[in-house]
Amino acid sequence: MVPLHSTKSMEYSRNGGRSLGYLSLGYSTPFLSLGSSYMYSSLAAAKAAVISVGEEIASQGLPLGICPLVFVFTGTGNVSLGAQEIFKLLPHTFVEPSKLPELFVKDKGVSQNGKSTKRVHHVYGCIITSQDMVEHQDPSKPFDKADYYVHPEHYNPVFHEKIAPYTSVLVNCMYWEKRFPRLLSTKQLQDLTAKACPLVGICDITCDIGGSIEFVNRATLIDSPFFRFNPTNNSYYQDMDGDGLLCMAVDILPTEFAKEASQHFGDILSEFVGSLASMTEVSDLPAHLKRACISYRGELTSLYEYIPRMRKSDPEETQDNITNGASNQRTYNILVSLSGHLFDKFLINEALDMIEAAGGSFHLAKCEIGQSADAESYSELEVGADDRKVLDQIIDSLTRLANPDDEEDYISPRKETNKISLKIGKVQQENEEKPEEMTKRSSVLILGAGRVCRPAAEFLASVRNISSQQWYKTYLGGEQRDVRVIVASLYLKDAKEERIYMIQPQDSEYLTFQLLHWSVSQTGTPWFTGNIMALRVKLQLYFVELSDTKAWFSMIMSTLSKLGFFDNEANELLSSGKKITFGALLSNVIMKDAEALDGEEEISKRIIKLGHSKESADKAAKTIVFLGYHEEREIPSLCKSVFDATCYLMEEKLAYSGHEQDMVLLHHEVEVEFPENKRTEKHSATLLEFGEVKNGQMTTAMAKTVGIPAAIGALLLIEDKIKTRGVLRPLEPEVYLPALDILQAYGIKLMEKTE
Repeated sequence: MVPLHSTKSMEYSRNGGRSLGYLSLGYSTPFLSLGSSYMYSSLAAAKAAVISVGEEIASQGLPLGICPLVFVFTGTGNVSLGAQEIFKLLPHTFVEPSKLPELFVKDKGVSQNGKSTKRVHHVYGCIITSQDMVEHQDPSKPFDKADYYVHPEHYNPVFHEKIAPYTSVLVNCMYWEKRFPRLLSTKQLQDLTAKACPLVGICDITCDIGGSIEFVNRATLIDSPFFRFNPTNNSYYQDMDGDGLLCMAVDILPTEFAKEASQHFGDILSEFVGSLASMTEVSDLPAHLKRACISYRGELTSLYEYIPRMRKSDPEETQDNITNGASNQRTYNILVSLSGHLFDKFLINEALDMIEAAGGSFHLAKCEIGQSADAESYSELEVGADDRKVLDQIIDSLTRLANPDDEEDYISPRKETNKISLKIGKVQQENEEKPEEMTKRSSVLILGAGRVCRPAAEFLASVRNISSQQWYKTYLGGEQRDVRVIVASLYLKDAKEERIYMIQPQDSEYLTFQLLHWSVSQTGTPWFTGNIMALRVKLQLYFVELSDTKAWFSMIMSTLSKLGFFDNEANELLSSGKKITFGALLSNVIMKDAEALDGEEEISKRIIKLGHSKESADKAAKTIVFLGYHEEREIPSLCKSVFDATCYLMEEKLAYSGHEQDMVLLHHEVEVEFPENKRTEKHSATLLEFGEVKNGQMTTAMAKTVGIPAAIGALLLIEDKIKTRGVLRPLEPEVYLPALDILQAYGIKLMEKTE
């Protein structure tokens, strides 16, 4: 439903207060008497409980050690207003973001006559918007909201420096997209924790998993709304006792007040039912319903006619036309970036009408749709014309659309929210003479999106950096080349994950991600191929058996496969819609029944009965217990096959915690005899590398020492430094000599010694 004049017609954000985790810190607070929202019979009852807590705070006060208690709300939309509505039931004072530091340098909670001051009997609220979260990379430039929405890469996050150090509870209510800086990253939280930040809890109403708050990695349940994240060791816990931060991320909050939510929705909807039921012509509808009508009698209404036009300008179709010799490329082309309420205010219609009315053409290069009433949309159009004057006319028209107040004779009723931001750029033409530096650009395609590809992609994408100039010139010769890296995956899951940890704003022009729609067999499942080595290492440590690891590892994998743990077909038990535990699924896989299996010994006996040897059964049983398959823990609903459940458990066990890192130790000794003079030499080479955390993600030593040499090989081929053709082992001097030099310049060094 399209809101009329931005009316908040559907508001689901009245959420009850949450008990705080101060008890684990040794503080008893009035919040302990407050239950979860769903425990109250109505919203009114929940509000009464909050008011009661507020009265106790006003009369008895809060523990001095947690004061001032500051709630920070992100955003100013419906969600934030709903959260503030509950907050205002407490004795409160709102402060400006710039005034937060003053709360912590004023009185310490006790006046000169020994009485407690306002900060003990009040809670404090602070509402922040994007201008409080980021600042321009150029200190001389002020924050510009329109520019920020178009070019977020030009801004650095500052929430962790200016707001978070003074925040007790963060209530995250804002809309966020991946192109914007995060509100709070794991690394930033770790730094804040080291500085004794007062932050004890986060209520992430937006529930963007791995989004604006990086360490919120899961949604929580209504009856179990919190998890505890300890940034010191980068670990997650389901209890509330211990060090760390309490995080709430319930993604179905309106159902906690189901009666009120349904009533509110019904009241709003009932206002429209009469008009809809009696309508014979779309023109008879009230204005707000008419605007919301997308199609009528099989055709798009006038406000939505831009949809087929934008579809016809799809970049993929345009590329197909070029390939087939039917390009509609014009003589003069320019890139136009538009941001604002393009679609909900139908400004995109006006822009496209202006382009076509002037005799120009366009095709859509990029489009990101705002996902809420407050969020702006962003589009990039390549606008073309065969006459330079026509193109200039189009730009003038779009400029007037973006800046209606600049033209006295241009009358527009649009308010501030109806304005758009306009940026004009240049489109490189096929027949245009390119600058000299653009001629040295190459592309490298990395197939597969496992962890090994990340250091390889980052290495190649960093070739253009100033820090690489010296070794590039020394070992490869000539000027630096721009290398465009394309990481391609077969799987949508990889595409989502790799975008998060691989593509950084400064490399976005040189590092892209593609999803290849290829058909593959089930044996090519990305998890299995990407994590098999890590599983082997973990199991090796668990069994403490260091001899012939390949043999017993293969035995375990073979046994689990034969038992059906890698079966990728939909499982009848998991597809039943019932709540299934891992223990129940284990019994179903091994014995095709629902009897519980108690312990490693019983599991081994069952496997032996199926025809497996005692040795393989014992090791498989030990692995099953190690993974937690015997536990009576509910299987997530996303697991539809036994293989899904197996992968889920393995990913839990294999994930590195904050204090874990891998190590690569390589040592070679070669003894050389010289028959002429009967002397001998002993040559040794040692490599020692450790995994490291970079951009909040673990890069393993194994990934670095495998991925970067492969990337160097690609770079040597690009620069034609390898003259020999065919399939080569890296034993040729033209391969290993420059490769070792570049590795050392990049920080991976072999310690060589001759005796």
